[in-house]
Amino acid sequence: MSHGIARTNKVTKALTLDDDNSATDVDACFTVAGTVKLHALYLEVTGGTTLTNATAVYFDLYSANGSTVLTKADGALSGKDAGFMMYKNDVLTVTGAYIDPSAAPVVTEEATADLSLEHECFVTEDRTAGAHVATTIRLHHTSSDTSPAHNQTVIVHCEWEAKSADGALVAV
Repeated sequence: MSHGIARTNKVTKALTLDDDNSATDVDACFTVAGTVKLHALYLEVTGGTTLTNATAVYFDLYSANGSTVLTKADGALSGKDAGFMMYKNDVLTVTGAYIDPSAAPVVTEEATADLSLEHECFVTEDRTAGAHVATTIRLHHTSSDTSPAHNQTVIVHCEWEAKSADGALVAV
């Protein structure tokens, strides 16, 4: 019996959140093939105009046959500057957790098994009727900021491990 060390991969996707006027924006971040285990999924604000009102921020897994939330659809980026982070830290029905260094330094530690930057889950490509169906991890956000449109820059990070022979996750 082989006891190899699991190979963890990391992929990132840079985005500019530039919708306005009560628009809901959905950005494809990563394409999923086969089955992968997500070790960490998080968003880091890197710069741009601070958003006045950006709500309903969440991740989902999407194919043409439907979608499943990865974090509850009630996260917020309103008033968050560079250094702010939102990460998946619990079951699908829980809001992504936050690290916000805008007022003071931050230490995030694992108080319980549910509070971790590495809350793991499995995601699988849609294979309806045995066919490969394009499957993506997406970022949703809604803003009522008005023109000029905001232009906050973020990087979405995903640490993952292949769990099937064809398991892969790549930036879109």
